[in-house]
Amino acid sequence: TSNTVTVTVAEVAGVTATPLAISDLNGGTVLPNDVLNYDYRITNVGNDPTRFFIPGTATVTGPGTAGTLQISTDGGTTFTNIPAAGLTTGSIAAGGSVIVRVPITVTNLATSGAPIAVRLGDTGP
Repeated sequence: TSNTVTVTVAEVAGVTATPLAISDLNGGTVLPNDVLNYDYRITNVGNDPTRFFIPGTATVTGPGTAGTLQISTDGGTTFTNIPAAGLTTGSIAAGGSVIVRVPITVTNLATSGAPIAVRLGDTGP
């Protein structure tokens, strides 16, 4: 006869935001007034379902201005607008993810080779 052993697995929160793609809506060379879509995959890397707060704005550095952010919960097939105040997702299963799209319009003042950087949320550069 041995003692009873109880193992309790604690809920662990975890989220990653990774760049997924940058695409030019009209293809070809990036020129002033082009719209570039910066896509990010936001993944629940914890061990429990959770909800994410997605901000309604992004920080843009360089010759570009952000449009209305969008979210996809079906792997990028469809996107819906995120309100300016942000959005809290429904429950995302452990290992599940959403895609957040940040559309950037290249300004008229853009010069050839000028970098445009986008930061979503409180992530590092």
